[in-house]
Amino acid sequence: SASKDSLSVSQLSVVRAEEVYGLDREQRLAVNRLLADSVHWRLAVDSDNSNPGLEVVKNEIPAYHPYFMQSDIDLDNRVDFAIGLLRDSTIALFWFSKTDSGYSAARFAASATWFDECGFAMYPRPGQLSFGRFNSDDGVLFTWDSVKNDLTLSPETEEDTPSE
Repeated sequence: SASKDSLSVSQLSVVRAEEVYGLDREQRLAVNRLLADSVHWRLAVDSDNSNPGLEVVKNEIPAYHPYFMQSDIDLDNRVDFAIGLLRDSTIALFWFSKTDSGYSAARFAASATWFDECGFAMYPRPGQLSFGRFNSDDGVLFTWDSVKNDLTLSPETEEDTPSE
């Protein structure tokens, strides 16, 4: 195995995420595929978050990470996961559906510059992907639409989403 000094930026990003998020082998493979297609992006980690409320959340829930979550997003009774990627001041959210052979290709959810002040829901609900500012109603909420076989932006989200 290569030393950390000889790893590419995307490989370093995955190593860092594995250490921070405890990704399993299948999750690492899925994230590697995403990063191979996103060469100017890297995984967002806790230290990329600028909201002082994160410290309060981490005191309450030490295992919480603002840019990583696991839940049954697509309501198939399997644990999916979502992750944030960072480029300059923009954070993009992607999610991966658990399959029989590992995880699906990454599916884009949203991106914004104000996401550096936000995090995934501390207690995710099945069939939802929620991301917002701590101690605030500002954020985005996606719900699983079994007809479209995809996440859809909840209508009430649009009024709570800050403009950039």
